[in-house]
Amino acid sequence: MNTALRPASFFERYQICRTENRYYLNFNITAEYPVSVTKEKLSNALYNIIKENQILGCNFFGNSELKDDYKNFGLKGIPVTYDSLVYETEYDIVPEFFEFLNSVHFDVNCDKPLWRLFVKGNRITICCNHGFFDGNVGAWFHKELLKQLKDMPDDVEFKESLNDQVTWLPSFNDTLYNPSIWFAVTTLVKHFTPTWIKRILAYFTYPNVYKYPKFQPTPIQLGQHTDYRILKLTKNQVSSILNFTRLTGTKFTPGLAAWCKAHFKRSILISACRIPFH
Repeated sequence: MNTALRPASFFERYQICRTENRYYLNFNITAEYPVSVTKEKLSNALYNIIKENQILGCNFFGNSELKDDYKNFGLKGIPVTYDSLVYETEYDIVPEFFEFLNSVHFDVNCDKPLWRLFVKGNRITICCNHGFFDGNVGAWFHKELLKQLKDMPDDVEFKESLNDQVTWLPSFNDTLYNPSIWFAVTTLVKHFTPTWIKRILAYFTYPNVYKYPKFQPTPIQLGQHTDYRILKLTKNQVSSILNFTRLTGTKFTPGLAAWCKAHFKRSILISACRIPFH
């Protein structure tokens, strides 16, 4: 097998661990395209995108023994074909469709891509592993694919092979930010402070974690099922939310998640108050 083009980064290793142990749900973004989506045009558009972003034609390979901490994993090129990437679906935008997407498992250590497209008419869903995808990448992918489809002539021929041999990959950033000196000092002090001193400080300071123990969540279970309820937002509602996030210096996704959790908590508490206890 060919040599890895580059080693997996810390964040990629984290996602590899989740993938190998099936502790993850798939990431997906769906978009309705204002142009016709034919097999011929889509195959050529995907070829162009993968050519410009060769990591889309890669998978992770390595030894998954825990003692190695996945540090021996690296990215290698794989052959990507239209049939291995694009799937026709009969699903509409219903909860069952997203439950199906979460049932798709992307394997590492194999010659299969870590992402797929599910197509119905001019609606395209990108379903992918979190290894080198996030929300911004998913949104960028749809924008780039729309641009390619708009610029693609109608008389192109179908491409079964969607990539050439991967020859290089850009370097990666293994850190999200550089911590301040104060943060580094306080972290080291906490690390080297004897346990008995930590307990005394914890007992006489707020919060008292001995009197009020920290919440212990239930460990993640394999094969958990997730139900979905589709939330529909109008264009005006989205614009209002975006304006608010810009004014407050936040982002749409975490802002929406926080509001949903706040309302969910409020409704749960209200419902609980209505339950008679004996």
